[in-house]
Amino acid sequence: MNDPYENKSKARDAALDGCGIGADVQTKFRDGHKAIAAFAAAFVEKASGQLTYNLLTNAPCGVDISGDATQRAVEHGAVMAITALIQWDVLAARRLAAELLEVVNDHENAAMMQ
Repeated sequence: MNDPYENKSKARDAALDGCGIGADVQTKFRDGHKAIAAFAAAFVEKASGQLTYNLLTNAPCGVDISGDATQRAVEHGAVMAITALIQWDVLAARRLAAELLEVVNDHENAAMMQ
């Protein structure tokens, strides 16, 4: 199967090779893009799975999904992908929770998380 990431990776490799960046930076660049692609794939997998579960399992069983099932699935996918990224580390989860609160200007609660 043709992997679109691999095609983009080859194009990036060619561009990196031509711009005089050291091999160590090129490796970090490539590894970073692979990590980003893996995170994005995990997010899509988890969010899609939750949406499917909400609509095909919860709804027929009488679970109220009158709220936005898609939004809930996106939120679940983000949380699950991030949790996997930090490898279920509680302290890392608290730091990320504090960062999220900071971004929405809830500084008081963010400070309590740190």
